[in-house]
Amino acid sequence: MIFDELCSYSERYLKPERRHSLGECKLFTFTEDLCDLSEEGIDYEERRLLSEAFFLPYPHVALEDSLSCVALFDPEEGCNGSEVNRYYLACFLDDAVSRKVGHSPDSKASGYFSVFGGSFDSFLWLKPGTISLPLKVDFFASVRPDLLLNCKVEGREALDFVLRTNCQAFIVNAVRDIAMTNVPSHLIVEETDLTVGLGERPADENRILRSEYRKKYKILTPGNILEEMGHALKLRVKEQGKKVVKLLRPRRLGKHQGRRTQRSQRLNVRAVWNYDPEWTDERKAKRYRIVLDR
Repeated sequence: MIFDELCSYSERYLKPERRHSLGECKLFTFTEDLCDLSEEGIDYEERRLLSEAFFLPYPHVALEDSLSCVALFDPEEGCNGSEVNRYYLACFLDDAVSRKVGHSPDSKASGYFSVFGGSFDSFLWLKPGTISLPLKVDFFASVRPDLLLNCKVEGREALDFVLRTNCQAFIVNAVRDIAMTNVPSHLIVEETDLTVGLGERPADENRILRSEYRKKYKILTPGNILEEMGHALKLRVKEQGKKVVKLLRPRRLGKHQGRRTQRSQRLNVRAVWNYDPEWTDERKAKRYRIVLDR
């Protein structure tokens, strides 16, 4: 997975605090490429509210699709809103910018990856397909997994390169898609692979736990949960003698901005899930859990 390549680079070249932050990330996987999620049906007012109420589901998250992996870091727990100074790291396949098409998750093209990192302190999403996201770029590097660093640029030269090659699109798409999906109507689902023992923190403090030994997370609607993971859940519900249709009524925990509230007003939302929040799919050898404390 591309997350693992980002870990390999971080272990070699990043400062200890950045390595630690990446190690603390919750790994979110997207079935669709981040750049392909549709903005259809989201009007001007809703985009404004999503921008103002933006928050990460966890303080440190990594979002991976078949093209890239983008890690986003809050400076502290409980940060809300678009005007927060957040740090980012991005890793992508060497030809992902030009191709913008699906790769299999283990495809490495010519064997090269690119990595860049920096920060942004605000974003504004008012027009379809257009997000204002002023990036600060600390470095840009091209890396081969089996070799040492090939090239690295920093400062203004790195920023110019990122803007010229449109690499900022990876950060923009990640922020936009968190804003679109991290809402009360969607639930966080934790996935555990039962065929692989989940690893503990490596003894070497410079080592970061790889994706194979991590729990995976998805942000899904109740309908998506039934489509992707519903077989075992439906059997469990049937055993309990309850109706599956009631599964379409859950909602997330948290404080979220309502459509008709002022910017300073936020609504308390209580988490709701009508059945057991944890179940096992023996066919896939995976255990799923609905996260109700986020």
